[in-house]
Amino acid sequence: MPIQTIYKPDFPVQYRIATYSLNTDDNGTEIQFNSTAAVTAHLPAVYEASNGYNVLLRNIGSGTLTIDPNGGELIDGASTLSLGTDQWRWIRSDGTGWKTISCWVPANSGGLTLVERIVASNDTNVEFTGIDDSHESYFVEIQAAKPASNDVSMIFEFGTGDPTITWHTTGYAQAAHTLQSNLVGNFNSNVSTSRSGLEIIGFPSGQNRLGNSTGEGGDATLSFNRVVGSAQRPRFRFTGWYTDADNDMNYIDGAGQLPSTTDLVTALRFKMSSGNIDSGVFCLYGRAKS
Repeated sequence: MPIQTIYKPDFPVQYRIATYSLNTDDNGTEIQFNSTAAVTAHLPAVYEASNGYNVLLRNIGSGTLTIDPNGGELIDGASTLSLGTDQWRWIRSDGTGWKTISCWVPANSGGLTLVERIVASNDTNVEFTGIDDSHESYFVEIQAAKPASNDVSMIFEFGTGDPTITWHTTGYAQAAHTLQSNLVGNFNSNVSTSRSGLEIIGFPSGQNRLGNSTGEGGDATLSFNRVVGSAQRPRFRFTGWYTDADNDMNYIDGAGQLPSTTDLVTALRFKMSSGNIDSGVFCLYGRAKS
């Protein structure tokens, strides 16, 4: 029987709180960047790094981490790559350029840059403002959201106008498909002009919704475009999933709009249908213009 050698990478961890220029001594290490401001990891020239140089770069701060190859060199064919909070990328040099071996970024987040990260702590709502045309579209990721009350849903509303924001609190239309882990599902469509916000985590009243007991909580993703001059209604695509009091997994997949306006979105607001947001991490990403 042939002898099989299994390679197990070993990454000693080092920490940086500011922009840093990597050197040959960083080969085979993990570098964690922890900064509230934007920072840059400057890579060594590939001829200096040589074939086989590898390093894992991780962003644990709230500021964006930019990976910047030397001079005109490229990484995965791009001049730079960006990492948002809690994202990491394991890269190597093949002697001619930089390539990614493995990475972690949020789902559907190709080309996204972290705009703002908010950690909720018994808040009435979570708001993202200052949404403008510096990005082609936007993406929100919600992790481990938990209400302060039982039997509630998380909803979101949007605002228009800058610098004065007009929050739109009624008149939404929503179509969503909902499923539970016990295989009971239905199609819930609402095209009335009386819906207060769009329901992103939680089923309609009468079914098990979000609670604040141990083990309960929910996650979600949300995307929308912001094309200047398009004169179209703001449209949103969202997916939410959560564990209820019966330990069932619940899933909602839907879309929504506000038929009464074609104004551009400038703000988002997340809140519970009743009570405060006890905890959760809310991240807003922007997709670069092509």
